[in-house]
Amino acid sequence: MAHFLCGNFSLLLHGLCILLMSMFFRIVKRYYRRKRRPNSVASKKEYSKYKDEARKIVHEKLEAWQKFYLENFQIGMNFNRVAIKNSKTRWGSCSSRKNLNFSYKIVFLNEEERDYLIIHELCHLQQMNHGPNFWKLVSLGCPNFLVLRHKLRRWKMG
Repeated sequence: MAHFLCGNFSLLLHGLCILLMSMFFRIVKRYYRRKRRPNSVASKKEYSKYKDEARKIVHEKLEAWQKFYLENFQIGMNFNRVAIKNSKTRWGSCSSRKNLNFSYKIVFLNEEERDYLIIHELCHLQQMNHGPNFWKLVSLGCPNFLVLRHKLRRWKMG
């Protein structure tokens, strides 16, 4: 009986070691994946070149889509500040303080993709998560959001 218990204990200990090692390597992998690389000179020049154009596009689209949601669904989407950034991994973001951030690379997207991106971030002003209510709100302005979301994820940001 004692041998049987020892055998089970060593098997349990072995399984626990494997689990801990896999968790450790997952954390290390995540750290190196997120490690920031300095922007290249070309990237900084490109950012400077397209930043104003991106700002113009974003403000025009924000105004149009705010009006759309207000007139058609009586949903007000007010934000504080808009920033155009040289981000490596995100097309856009919305802070809890209702600040909207967009990548300057929005200038390289087609109209449909731009609209989806703007709608997506505007909807975060109402729903700060990606739950079912958020996606219902997005679908009011962009019924084919799943296709466009997939397209944006396939873009190489870096």
